[in-house]
Amino acid sequence: MAQAEYVSYAFEGLDGAGKTTNISKLEEYFSGLGFLVSVFSNPSKSWVGRTIRKNIGQLSSADKEKLFLYDLRRTTRTIPADTDIVIWDRHLDSIYVSNDKSQEEILAERTKDLARPDR
Repeated sequence: MAQAEYVSYAFEGLDGAGKTTNISKLEEYFSGLGFLVSVFSNPSKSWVGRTIRKNIGQLSSADKEKLFLYDLRRTTRTIPADTDIVIWDRHLDSIYVSNDKSQEEILAERTKDLARPDR
């Protein structure tokens, strides 16, 4: 996998913690400096993300993990090539938190091909 040509930030936190507000401010700041900024959320606004959000309480940890990872990989493939900065509203940390601690090594293996946010 080639190294990403952009800088990536991830905001993690509970609903209502201010992630969206801070992401908007950071996007506005960097855009004002002339950088091309792309903002993504996990789960995304795609059908997969909507399925996760709608059924989160009924999904097993294994199903949540599969859907979150599929959604994250799918979204990552849509990052425009000329993007300078990517800002994530949740990323891998949310996947780790939503899974059983005993699955951490397995999850690490399944996510080793995913680029981690720089900040």
